[in-house]
Amino acid sequence: MCVEQAQKLAMLSAPLLITGDTGTGKDLFAYACHQASPRAGKPYLALNCASIPEDAVESELFGHAPEGKKGFVEQANGGSVLLDEIGEMSPRMQAKLLRFLNDGTFRRVGEDHEVACRCAGDLRYAEESGRTGAKRHVP
Repeated sequence: MCVEQAQKLAMLSAPLLITGDTGTGKDLFAYACHQASPRAGKPYLALNCASIPEDAVESELFGHAPEGKKGFVEQANGGSVLLDEIGEMSPRMQAKLLRFLNDGTFRRVGEDHEVACRCAGDLRYAEESGRTGAKRHVP
Protein backbone atom coordinates (compact mmCIF):
# COMPACT_ATOMS: atom_id res chain seq x y z
CA MET A 1 0.00 0.00 0.00
CA CYS A 2 2.84 2.46 0.79
CA VAL A 3 4.42 1.78 -2.59
CA GLU A 4 1.13 2.58 -4.33
CA GLN A 5 0.78 5.81 -2.32
CA ALA A 6 4.35 6.81 -3.15
CA GLN A 7 3.71 6.20 -6.85
CA LYS A 8 0.56 8.35 -6.79
CA LEU A 9 2.19 11.16 -4.84
CA ALA A 10 5.27 11.05 -7.05
CA MET A 11 3.23 12.26 -9.99
CA LEU A 12 2.13 15.42 -8.17
CA SER A 13 4.08 18.55 -8.89
CA ALA A 14 3.72 19.89 -5.37
CA PRO A 15 5.71 19.81 -2.14
CA LEU A 16 4.96 16.91 0.19
CA LEU A 17 4.65 17.08 3.96
CA ILE A 18 5.23 13.64 5.45
CA THR A 19 4.35 13.25 9.12
CA GLY A 20 4.59 10.31 11.49
CA ASP A 21 6.21 9.00 14.61
CA THR A 22 9.94 8.35 14.85
CA GLY A 23 10.92 5.10 13.15
CA THR A 24 7.87 4.82 10.89
CA GLY A 25 9.80 5.13 7.63
CA LYS A 26 9.23 8.74 6.62
CA ASP A 27 12.71 8.94 5.04
CA LEU A 28 12.13 5.73 3.07
CA PHE A 29 8.73 6.95 1.92
CA ALA A 30 10.21 10.26 0.73
CA TYR A 31 12.91 8.38 -1.18
CA ALA A 32 10.30 6.02 -2.69
CA CYS A 33 8.36 9.07 -3.92
CA HIS A 34 11.54 10.43 -5.51
CA GLN A 35 12.34 7.09 -7.17
CA ALA A 36 8.81 6.75 -8.55
CA SER A 37 8.79 10.28 -9.95
CA PRO A 38 10.13 11.71 -13.21
CA ARG A 39 12.96 13.08 -11.02
CA ALA A 40 14.38 9.59 -10.41
CA GLY A 41 18.00 9.43 -11.48
CA LYS A 42 18.51 13.08 -10.55
CA PRO A 43 19.94 14.27 -7.22
CA TYR A 44 18.19 13.32 -4.00
CA LEU A 45 19.55 15.34 -1.08
CA ALA A 46 18.51 15.12 2.56
CA LEU A 47 19.11 17.85 5.12
CA ASN A 48 18.36 17.48 8.83
CA CYS A 49 17.38 21.00 9.84
CA ALA A 50 17.69 20.18 13.55
CA SER A 51 21.39 19.36 13.19
CA ILE A 52 22.38 22.71 11.67
CA PRO A 53 22.98 25.84 13.74
CA GLU A 54 20.21 28.43 13.28
CA ASP A 55 22.55 30.93 11.66
CA ALA A 56 23.63 28.39 9.01
CA VAL A 57 20.27 26.95 7.89
CA GLU A 58 19.60 29.62 5.27
CA SER A 59 23.09 29.26 3.78
CA GLU A 60 22.76 25.45 3.66
CA LEU A 61 19.39 25.65 1.91
CA PHE A 62 19.89 28.56 -0.46
CA GLY A 63 23.66 29.00 -0.72
CA HIS A 64 26.12 31.73 0.14
CA ALA A 65 26.90 34.32 -2.55
CA PRO A 66 30.29 35.66 -1.36
CA GLU A 67 31.73 32.14 -1.35
CA GLY A 68 29.93 31.08 -4.52
CA LYS A 69 28.48 28.17 -2.52
CA LYS A 70 25.37 26.52 -3.90
CA GLY A 71 22.77 25.47 -1.37
CA PHE A 72 20.82 22.23 -1.32
CA VAL A 73 18.07 23.76 -3.46
CA GLU A 74 20.46 24.54 -6.33
CA GLN A 75 22.45 21.33 -5.92
CA ALA A 76 19.29 19.27 -6.30
CA ASN A 77 18.22 21.10 -9.45
CA GLY A 78 15.88 18.74 -11.28
CA GLY A 79 15.92 16.34 -8.34
CA SER A 80 14.45 16.28 -4.84
CA VAL A 81 15.33 17.68 -1.43
CA LEU A 82 14.18 16.10 1.82
CA LEU A 83 14.10 18.62 4.66
CA ASP A 84 13.94 16.66 7.89
CA GLU A 85 12.71 18.22 11.14
CA ILE A 86 11.42 21.44 9.59
CA GLY A 87 9.61 22.13 12.86
CA GLU A 88 13.01 22.88 14.38
CA MET A 89 13.56 25.83 12.04
CA SER A 90 12.97 29.31 13.40
CA PRO A 91 9.70 31.00 12.38
CA ARG A 92 11.75 33.42 10.24
CA MET A 93 13.40 30.56 8.37
CA GLN A 94 10.09 28.71 8.00
CA ALA A 95 8.66 31.87 6.39
CA LYS A 96 11.57 31.97 3.90
CA LEU A 97 11.06 28.30 3.11
CA LEU A 98 7.33 28.85 2.60
CA ARG A 99 8.06 31.75 0.25
CA PHE A 100 10.36 29.47 -1.76
CA LEU A 101 7.75 26.68 -1.85
CA ASN A 102 5.05 29.11 -2.99
CA ASP A 103 6.89 30.98 -5.72
CA GLY A 104 10.08 29.00 -6.36
CA THR A 105 12.41 31.93 -5.80
CA PHE A 106 15.20 32.39 -3.30
CA ARG A 107 18.30 34.48 -2.71
CA ARG A 108 21.70 33.26 -1.66
CA VAL A 109 22.91 34.67 1.63
CA GLY A 110 25.03 37.73 0.94
CA GLU A 111 23.69 38.51 -2.52
CA ASP A 112 23.80 42.19 -3.34
CA HIS A 113 20.77 43.68 -5.08
CA GLU A 114 19.48 47.15 -5.65
CA VAL A 115 15.77 47.35 -4.96
CA ALA A 116 13.33 50.02 -6.08
CA CYS A 117 9.90 50.21 -4.49
CA ARG A 118 6.79 52.15 -5.32
CA CYS A 119 3.53 52.92 -3.64
CA ALA A 120 0.38 54.68 -4.81
CA GLY A 121 -0.49 55.76 -1.26
CA ASP A 122 1.05 58.24 1.16
CA LEU A 123 3.81 56.40 3.03
CA ARG A 124 4.16 59.19 5.59
CA TYR A 125 0.53 58.71 6.61
CA ALA A 126 0.95 54.92 6.62
CA GLU A 127 4.04 55.27 8.81
CA GLU A 128 2.34 57.69 11.22
CA SER A 129 -0.73 55.46 11.50
CA GLY A 130 1.42 52.37 12.12
CA ARG A 131 0.40 50.63 8.88
CA THR A 132 4.01 50.33 7.74
CA GLY A 133 7.37 50.08 9.40
CA ALA A 134 9.03 51.90 6.51
CA LYS A 135 11.46 54.47 7.83
CA ARG A 136 13.23 55.43 4.61
CA HIS A 137 11.46 56.98 1.71
CA VAL A 138 11.98 59.72 -0.78
CA PRO A 139 9.67 62.73 -0.28
